[in-house]
Amino acid sequence: SISVNITAGLPIITGVVPSVNNQTWTTVTLSKQFSSMVVVCSPVYDNTSPPMVVRVKEAIDNSFKLKMDRADGQSGDISGITVHYVVVEEGIYNSTDDGITMEAVKMLSTVTDRRGSWSGQSLSYSNEYVNPVVIGQVMSYNDPEFSVFWSCGSTRKKPASSSAIRVGKHVGEDSLKSRNDETIGYIVFEAGSGSIGSLDYVVGLGAD
Repeated sequence: SISVNITAGLPIITGVVPSVNNQTWTTVTLSKQFSSMVVVCSPVYDNTSPPMVVRVKEAIDNSFKLKMDRADGQSGDISGITVHYVVVEEGIYNSTDDGITMEAVKMLSTVTDRRGSWSGQSLSYSNEYVNPVVIGQVMSYNDPEFSVFWSCGSTRKKPASSSAIRVGKHVGEDSLKSRNDETIGYIVFEAGSGSIGSLDYVVGLGAD
């Protein structure tokens, strides 16, 4: 089963997919239609798990598909992975009208970053942020080889700041360095906590 939480008044859905593998696509059907959804997924695993990323495709209307991809070049199966997701209607939101300062964006990622080469694509915010927090997802499957979202601020060692944000996709230490262009989706939040309808949220950055 898939748990879903639809907030009152704001087009955002959170949920959990309990058993995802790297052999077949799992279809997530939402109870709301989206004109232009931004999907961000987060897998649950530990230091005994093989390196893996969540792949997403066909995110349209009221559904999307996801599966795992190994990121270590091995061919073994992965199964039973729990994946959390958040889906937001692409757009700009503010605390006065919507209860949260946030923007959800889709764009074409034309740069593939990797070990030794981290540039991303420099962007501008639609809102003003004091302490922005960025999450994101590669949302298309134009290349069967894995890539995964990343973001930074003025340099690769700094998180996004009030004045600088870069986003993109990367392949880490993979020996296959090139990828086709992919659609990425990302969500920028103002750090803090609060409630949107029945959804309580806490947004922040860790010490590392």
